[in-house]
Amino acid sequence: MKFLPWRRKRPPAAHPRISPEETAQARQERIERRLANDAKARDPAILLTTNSYPIYYLPITKCGCTFLKNLFYALDNGDEHPAGINVHEEEDGLVRAEGQDFDTVFGSPYSFSVLRDPASRFMSFYFDKIWGEGAVNFPKIRAHLEEIGVVDLDRDLDAAEHRANVYRLLEWVGENLEGGTDLAINYHWRPQTSRLRRARMFKLNHLTLDGLDWQLPMLMAPVVPDMAERMQAVKSRNRSEKPASAPDVLDNDLAAAIRQFYRADTILHERARNAWRSQSPVRRQGAFECPPMLRHRRVQRLIGPGSVSLTTAAFTGGAQIKQVLGKAGVIGGSADIPLETLAQNGESALILLRDPLERFGAVYNFIMERPRRSGFATLRTTLIRRRGLIAQPVSPDDHGHNLSILATYMRRRKVDFIGSGGYAGSRLQSHDVRRLIDAGGVPIFTDRLAHELPGFLNRPELGEPLAAISAQNRLPDDIATALTGPVAEAVRSLYRTDCDLYDGLRIAAGLRVSGDWAA
Repeated sequence: MKFLPWRRKRPPAAHPRISPEETAQARQERIERRLANDAKARDPAILLTTNSYPIYYLPITKCGCTFLKNLFYALDNGDEHPAGINVHEEEDGLVRAEGQDFDTVFGSPYSFSVLRDPASRFMSFYFDKIWGEGAVNFPKIRAHLEEIGVVDLDRDLDAAEHRANVYRLLEWVGENLEGGTDLAINYHWRPQTSRLRRARMFKLNHLTLDGLDWQLPMLMAPVVPDMAERMQAVKSRNRSEKPASAPDVLDNDLAAAIRQFYRADTILHERARNAWRSQSPVRRQGAFECPPMLRHRRVQRLIGPGSVSLTTAAFTGGAQIKQVLGKAGVIGGSADIPLETLAQNGESALILLRDPLERFGAVYNFIMERPRRSGFATLRTTLIRRRGLIAQPVSPDDHGHNLSILATYMRRRKVDFIGSGGYAGSRLQSHDVRRLIDAGGVPIFTDRLAHELPGFLNRPELGEPLAAISAQNRLPDDIATALTGPVAEAVRSLYRTDCDLYDGLRIAAGLRVSGDWAA
């Protein structure tokens, strides 16, 4: 802790010699201790839940837990806890997830914890529990710290004197966490990551305290649609009174010192902020559409019997299909559906898949026929000037030559073309649909579209216009002929993941595999 200039230098402790037998015994004890801790980390009892909603919360001290405990009580009882800000001492009425099935809690998309900027959290701890007076502070701890000269509890301190208190308190906490003080470690100054490790077996969504008012309603919208209103009704929030202006006490140097001390907490909090940044209310009011909620998939709702949705990748005919469905009045709004509970919710998540070879041929045809509209004009020009692409192909051999050049160029630049962040028209379909298929989504193939989609919507009259789309998207014969033999193998090698996924699903359905369309 170099940022504390008065920190006492301690000579390094001498390491006693340990025999091989003692080393092996210590290793075995560590393994047994770790296994026991892992078993505890699988116990859902560490999480709070409600009797009314399948939501789960891991409390972390000084991270909004007073408010959230009152909120969870109010979700079951209509009003906040009678104890108010003293809910931690009187938890009667709060529901633990004790006895619930581990897999159910583990797979829930509605489990979360709240993280806080370590600098803000430590200052709240200082003003609320150490310097502050009242029933919610630590009278014995603050008296002990005053006695040993760590903090000055005078009521007339200015900002500089409070800052000196915090520096000394931070130094003392460092010694306490290393076991070098007379007092036991307390969760109010223990790192947030320490609490998270105790629930490491659960997939928790990390929310941030400064964004809790909009993040929690967004996360819980599918199960608690009125979460924002329920949160506004809860008034019990443990806000400590600060005798000095917080910015004056927490200057840049002190904030940096606290964040460096709690470095793991700082990194985790920053990750959570970045994950939610693009979904903030300010960003969502701009020109950019917000991404799906965490661990959800954004789908296009269709109006039909039950819950039906449609997901498509680029160059699978999705835009034309949605146009036909829109004219028929069966297009609904978009929605974010939780992947982990897709099967239990009775959701018919339809996923449109196209033969990877045919899709590659469609991308190539689009580049050649309409380069200005395709967004690949620069690519086409580069391939013509530097790679020998034939600008006006007239035979299957010409197309085969061009297809090989395009596949080779894309292979050398996989990140730009087939990676998850690559161009929508050329990246793998599996990036867009794999997780949804693994969660229980229903694949629909483009060559079976007119036979299957009308049945899901109970709209047989849609068969004819959907069949017309399939016919319209059929590859020209010369390109289909070129996509055989070595050229087809080169494309298969490039799109191996898509081909394996497509062929596996086709075989399971008793249908022909990729490439048979060219026969």
